[in-house]
Amino acid sequence: ANKVSIITIVGNVILSFFLYNKNCDHKEVVNDNLKYRLGGVIIVKLKYAKQVDLQEIIRTCIGTGLGIGGIAILAQYTELPFLIAPFGASAVLLYSAASSPLAQPRNLVIGHMSSGFVAITCCRLLGNTVYALVFAVTLAIVVMMLLDAVHPPGGATALLCMLQGTTSYTFLFLPVLIGAMILLMAAIIASHLVPNAKPYPATK
Repeated sequence: ANKVSIITIVGNVILSFFLYNKNCDHKEVVNDNLKYRLGGVIIVKLKYAKQVDLQEIIRTCIGTGLGIGGIAILAQYTELPFLIAPFGASAVLLYSAASSPLAQPRNLVIGHMSSGFVAITCCRLLGNTVYALVFAVTLAIVVMMLLDAVHPPGGATALLCMLQGTTSYTFLFLPVLIGAMILLMAAIIASHLVPNAKPYPATK
């Protein structure tokens, strides 16, 4: 019972945030959407779920399979650490929000590379203390802004470098650059394979 209550509270908070609409009572929406339970777990029925084109869903599946799958296979067969968490965040942008300025090739590559460079430099000069970590991630974000290449997962790359104490610039080539290029090629291929899908890179 306690688990169900906790899940219900969390579900209400999340749904209140995402389903809030000035034209409707979001509390009623949340209550209406929390009707179904199975084994103590709430099954949410989203009445106001966004309609997504089938082509975009297919493109997302193909892109993610090629991109993350390609990096994973490369990591498995080479036994090298190609697969890093920030690539998962990049995949979300590239394959489900391909038209976003934050998902474009320049942002992807420069965002990861510049953030990694900043973090590695900070780690070499300042160590990987908590203060150095905060400074490195902050500086990485500012550098992406100045380069007009903001890519949110780049902040995760900077954070990863600091957490694992990365001091070798070879990390920028393997896995950062190689992984980013695989994700990029997968996004381009998926865009061309699916008819009527939004183009990638996005046209201005």
